[in-house]
Amino acid sequence: MVAVAFPWSLFSEENDPKIYAYRVGILGRALAIYRVEEVLLYGDGIGSRRNAERLKKLLEYLECPQYLRKRVFRLDRDLRYAGVMPPLRAPHHKRNPPREGEVREGYVVRRSKEGCLVDVGAEELAVSYERMKPRQRVTVRVVSEDPLVVEPAEPEDYWGFEVRIVDSLDDVLEEFGKGTVIASRYGEDVREVEFGEPPECLVFGSGRAGVLEIKPGLEEEFLTVNFIPGQGVEVVRTEEAVHATLAVLNYLGLL
Repeated sequence: MVAVAFPWSLFSEENDPKIYAYRVGILGRALAIYRVEEVLLYGDGIGSRRNAERLKKLLEYLECPQYLRKRVFRLDRDLRYAGVMPPLRAPHHKRNPPREGEVREGYVVRRSKEGCLVDVGAEELAVSYERMKPRQRVTVRVVSEDPLVVEPAEPEDYWGFEVRIVDSLDDVLEEFGKGTVIASRYGEDVREVEFGEPPECLVFGSGRAGVLEIKPGLEEEFLTVNFIPGQGVEVVRTEEAVHATLAVLNYLGLL
């Protein structure tokens, strides 16, 4: 599974908050389609941490199963247009009532004499005999339907992505080292690249600045690839570049 990194300035040129949310939604779907598990938002000296926090909130809202959103998120101005984001419908976004043996996301509402009570998207709260910290998301398996009992479990499929904010691109490069691949129109034609090992982290720029503008000279140290050679438009939007890049790597069996 690959991680993906974006600058704090991502979508900051977008003045319409409704379109901003929609673009975040399109990006989030691209990440889920290709099974990205981790998203890093890095400081680029252009965008603000406030924009990064808004991005993180919208991406996390999209990733959260719909039946848990009222538990996890409070009323928030940043989420007022979250409804325009297209549904994710990843494997953990269950739309059916809980079934015995099924693994699904839950939210620990409170502790009880037996252990704790967990919201798993049913009309009633499920009982867990394991003590878990209240007010947090958990992954559980349905042990029985009547009564509704769950236990902690590990995901059995792709289970969405987590989002982290880091201070700078250097933090990303230090964490992933030579497993980093820079996506840039000034990079090597993807048709001529021998990847060797699958990338560990893909780094993208934004509409405000490409990666090599944010930190010049990276192409001398890190594999820098043009995943859309011969592009027919002046600027490829980040959400479009993510789709194209991940589609190519998926085709090559590198995801």
